[in-house]
Amino acid sequence: CVGTDGICITESNEGNKVNPVSLTLNPPTNLVYDGNAKKVDFSINQQGDWKRTGVELALPTIKYIGRDGTNYAESDVAPSAVGKYKASITVDTKTAYIEYEITKANPQVKALTAKSNLKYNGLKQQLITQGSISTGLTLEYSLDGINWTTDSSAITGINAGTYTVYYKAEGNENYNAVAKTQINNVSIGKKSVTITGLSVCNKEYDGTTTATVTGDATITGLIEGDEVTVTAGKATFGDKKVGTSKAVSFTGYSLSGAKAGNYALSSQPSNKTANITKKEAHLTVENTIFTYNGNDYLPTVTINNLASGDDCKVVMTGKASTGGIHTATITRLTGKDAGNYSLSEADRQIDYEITNANPTLTAPTAKEDVTYDGTPQELINAGSNVVGGTLKYSLDKTHWTTDASSIKGTDANTYTVYYKVD
Repeated sequence: CVGTDGICITESNEGNKVNPVSLTLNPPTNLVYDGNAKKVDFSINQQGDWKRTGVELALPTIKYIGRDGTNYAESDVAPSAVGKYKASITVDTKTAYIEYEITKANPQVKALTAKSNLKYNGLKQQLITQGSISTGLTLEYSLDGINWTTDSSAITGINAGTYTVYYKAEGNENYNAVAKTQINNVSIGKKSVTITGLSVCNKEYDGTTTATVTGDATITGLIEGDEVTVTAGKATFGDKKVGTSKAVSFTGYSLSGAKAGNYALSSQPSNKTANITKKEAHLTVENTIFTYNGNDYLPTVTINNLASGDDCKVVMTGKASTGGIHTATITRLTGKDAGNYSLSEADRQIDYEITNANPTLTAPTAKEDVTYDGTPQELINAGSNVVGGTLKYSLDKTHWTTDASSIKGTDANTYTVYYKVD
């Protein structure tokens, strides 16, 4: 039998052959280029019975030759290069053959990786490790996918940031090309710096946590010549209360300038303290004259420089409710925010006056339907609800009485009756 794939040759029974034998060609199992010869082998059934008239035939030799444009002269040596080939074997007058093709291999590329733990130092730094590729090929590298170099050490960066790096390789007669491929995670990290040189001013209590920063900000860790400056943030006390060596926190400080992107603040400025001292309470005294009404009185003393929303009041002694000149004494401050204020006017004395009040009353009224009967008759109804004195009555403004019933008239007439409160 003769064919083109899995070819075989079978001897007939002619010539008194015993147990006719078949020879079959087998193609190589791996037809991808790997630098090794791609041999064709054959198998024979009933080995040893390959005879003619009782004479053993020599085992045949496989011949190889290029085909369809592949330049490979006939040889007993199996080819290893990429190409199209024909392998044949001849026994006596019969020839079997098989055609096969060795195809290009994909190159073996040793992993190209990003250099690890790169930090900005102001100098050029190699970004990737040196790669390798199958023999006969050359790796090329690029930062932009346009300009290529075979020197991996030329792939460098200076500034902190993420870089795009590519590699590729041109193919040859035995290997396919490596397409442009991006290397992942190529970056230069920012250099850590700190801000020093700042301090915080002591301040008088103002009801806020705002702190005032002083000093010249210095960037520690900055590479000489780099243009980087500090953009100020703010500083705040932990609370608004008066105290000494109070911790101050900083927020919002940042870096600016042409090279600022290469640096990272490791932290905001820290470990700063300052004092908040008490605020002197300024007092305003009002309402030192009162009109008697039976209630207790004290002058009105207010603090005119309280921080917004603060609860702080003046405590005084010396209440009075009777008319006359009295003295009140400022003793202390009270309220939840009183501890934030000082009072230099403690023990200050303030005179105030309670003046006599105008009395109030329900006025007396004339009696109605009084008709002459020859006897003295009461002329008025007594007043009532007198507050602030004693109600008195008179017919002549000379003689006064507290008894309204004693104000009488006998003759028919119009009478003038007076009243007053003493």
